[in-house]
Amino acid sequence: MASQALATGQELRLPPVARASAILIAIALVAGCSSSRGAYIKANERLFRALPQFSGAKLKSETSAPYYENDSSRVLGYGTRFDFALPTTASSARVALFFKRRLEPRWLLVETLGGPVLNFRHGRASVSINLEGGSGHLLEVGIDHDYYGKLGRCGVPGGCGGSPAWIEIRRAILTCRVKAVNQTHSRNVSVTLKNGRTLTAKELKIDAILDVLNAARCRSQPTFATE
Repeated sequence: MASQALATGQELRLPPVARASAILIAIALVAGCSSSRGAYIKANERLFRALPQFSGAKLKSETSAPYYENDSSRVLGYGTRFDFALPTTASSARVALFFKRRLEPRWLLVETLGGPVLNFRHGRASVSINLEGGSGHLLEVGIDHDYYGKLGRCGVPGGCGGSPAWIEIRRAILTCRVKAVNQTHSRNVSVTLKNGRTLTAKELKIDAILDVLNAARCRSQPTFATE
C-alpha cells in the first residue's frame, strides 16, 4: 500500500503511532550526527591542548569544517583550525624552527610546503603549522586527530606511491644509507649510497626529496645539491 501510494504521487498518511515513531527516529539520527561531530571536534581540541604553544602567540579564533568522501555527501571527519596573532618580533623562520624542535621526533614531518607550511603526522593524527601569513604575524594551526587512512592519505614522507626506483631512494634515505643527494628542476633525483652505488628516479612532485630528507633521523645528513 505504501509503495503504491508513493508511486502514484499520493500523500502517504501514517497512523499517529507510526508518525510519532518516525519523528523519534529522525530526532535520534540528528542527535547522533551532532554528537559524532561534537565528539570529533573535542578530540581535535584535546590534541591541540597537548601541543607546544609559541610564547606570546594569542588565539584569535577557532573554526571546524567537515570534509567528505569523494563524490558523496558522507562526512569523513572534521578539521579544526586555530588562528593566532604572533608577536611582532617573531619571524616565520623562528616559529617554524620552534615547532620542528618541539614536535620532532615524536611527530614525523611528512611534508614541507612553501610559506612555510609544515605538515606533521603521529599515528593517525595530523598537525599542520601554516605560516603563509607570517609576514602579517599570523599563524594557523590545523588539527585532525584521525586524518590519515582516509581518502588515500598514507602520510609517507615525499608522497605515497611512485616508481620502484623512487621508493628505493626514499627507503635508502630514511634508513641512513645515503651519502649525497642531487636534484634537478625537472624533478630528477640521484643519490649516492655510502657503498658507492648510485640510484636515480623522478620525484613525485617538486621538492618531494626535501620532505624525505627532513623526515630522516640520521646521525649525519647526506649532502644536498640542486640544479
